[in-house]
Amino acid sequence: MYVLDYRLAPENPYPAALDDAVAAFRELVRSHGFTPDRIAIAGDSAGGGLTVATARRLVDDGARPAALGLISPWVDPGARDAVKPRDLVVNTGWSNSSADAYLGAGDPLDQGFAPLQGNLDELPPVVMHVGTDEVLYPQITAFADKLRLSGVELEYIEYKKLWHVAHLQASILREAAEAVQHMGAYLGRKLRAEQKSDVSEAVLAEPAAGDIA
Repeated sequence: MYVLDYRLAPENPYPAALDDAVAAFRELVRSHGFTPDRIAIAGDSAGGGLTVATARRLVDDGARPAALGLISPWVDPGARDAVKPRDLVVNTGWSNSSADAYLGAGDPLDQGFAPLQGNLDELPPVVMHVGTDEVLYPQITAFADKLRLSGVELEYIEYKKLWHVAHLQASILREAAEAVQHMGAYLGRKLRAEQKSDVSEAVLAEPAAGDIA
């Protein structure tokens, strides 16, 4: 597991974090022997949106990851149409000011900042969790719909009456612990599937005994 310490706003506004995430992925490929399809990317909240933005740039550059894990992803930070002012963790006043600090002088419709507003075609398989009581619930459900319309493989789970990134309470909340286990199992399956594919291709590429000169 590789946990990225990327640059943060407001000192380093968009696209600093995205540039760092893409650079870290490329470093794993260039210097550590991984291929893009042997790496899964995951994130929660703003990190979930960053995960999608990173995958979009990588796919466009021909480096498609194996899968994406998204927990309560903030996929449209510029949106100001929340139907409720707060949940147990997030309130719209704080989230709006944080989004403004992250964007800086950028375009709020830039897909690197707001993946919900961008192209989702050809993204890798996605597992996504959302709590039905969280402030971001409407934009996350809209994002799930857009992923499906874009033909992206999606495993989407709603956790009734849970709040933003409830997974952080996995040590005291059974549903949160089960969600963490589900996320890990899904990403593990996708990575193992890619490993098996690599092994199969290697076996097929080996010459038969009668072909050896």
